[in-house]
Parts: sequence; structure tokens; C-alpha cells
Amino acid sequence: SGSEVPPFNYNGFLAKVSVSELTTEPPKTTTTTTTTTTNENL
Repeated sequence: SGSEVPPFNYNGFLAKVSVSELTTEPPKTTTTTTTTTTNENL
């Protein structure tokens, strides 16, 4: 079980980094930008 701990910890770290990156960029801004572009095209 000793060798199972390092990879598990590593995976958790990677997952946390990915989530942090996604959280850093607010999806609302992207949605608003897309909506604004659509309105301009119309």
C-alpha cells in the first residue's frame, strides 16, 4: 500500500490544478462574449 500512496497523491494534485485553472477563468465571461458577438452579427 506504500507504493499506492504516491501515484494517488500525484493524481489528486493534477486534478486540483486542472480544477483551479478552470475556476480561474469564469465561464460567465465566455458566455457573455458569445452572446454579444451573436447580437452584433444579427
